[in-house]
Amino acid sequence: MDVVCIGDCGIDRYRPNGEEHVGGITANFAVYARQAFPADDSIHIIAPLGDDAQAKTVRQHFAASGIDCRFMARSGRTPVQEIEVDDAGERRFLVYHEGVLAGFRLEQTDLPDTTGLVVTPVFAQNRDMFESVMQAATGIRTAVDFADFAEHPDLDLLRAHADAIDVGFFGLSPDHRPLFDGIREISEYSSMLAIVTLGADGSVLLKRGGDLRCAAAPVPTVIDTTGAGDAFAAGFLGGYCKDGDIEAALLAGSGLAAAAVQIVGGHDRSGF
Repeated sequence: MDVVCIGDCGIDRYRPNGEEHVGGITANFAVYARQAFPADDSIHIIAPLGDDAQAKTVRQHFAASGIDCRFMARSGRTPVQEIEVDDAGERRFLVYHEGVLAGFRLEQTDLPDTTGLVVTPVFAQNRDMFESVMQAATGIRTAVDFADFAEHPDLDLLRAHADAIDVGFFGLSPDHRPLFDGIREISEYSSMLAIVTLGADGSVLLKRGGDLRCAAAPVPTVIDTTGAGDAFAAGFLGGYCKDGDIEAALLAGSGLAAAAVQIVGGHDRSGF
């Protein structure tokens, strides 16, 4: 199967020390997907990059990754996410410089003919891209990371696309009960599997017929939660697409997320 990851690849810049790592939701997911999906599945990235030094860094980073990268060169700045991590390892996004991601749109002809799964994020700065992906991926199994749903909830957007989304991922906290209930309501009448990740409180899959809960995997020390949701999504989809076992897929997602929070940066490239 060809797994096509569409969206944001760029630089995560940590404050206050200025340390930089290649990151972005799509970059992180693709790296973890290469670990989570069978070796004979192909992992692809489609993402815009600028014409700056950061673009060169991203290209070099993925050169020996085993991931088929189609980086679309644009005149401008490669996306940069500024991040702060507190003493407990919890990351906080400070400022996002979307650069060439702004206005980027996917064409149907950009997708490989053998695409079996499309994975894409949606957040405040990439709505145009998201809409173009949903249009191009009509009839293809699709998973969406609603990346900033806690900060910028949009139940109308979710309602508009729920029947075209096979799996939706939402990172919330237990304090987001009304939003949680809104997602549940939509999941009850749509075909979408909605998975809410709750950090240390584990995850909940909302579906017709009742919720399915999964505890978080134990972690000795949380170093940096950047990329944990991306790792969870990759672990879940790798298992779910293999045999449809939802409970096992949730456990796989939990395990990969636990590994992700024990490193600095959004993904571990030691397997390249």
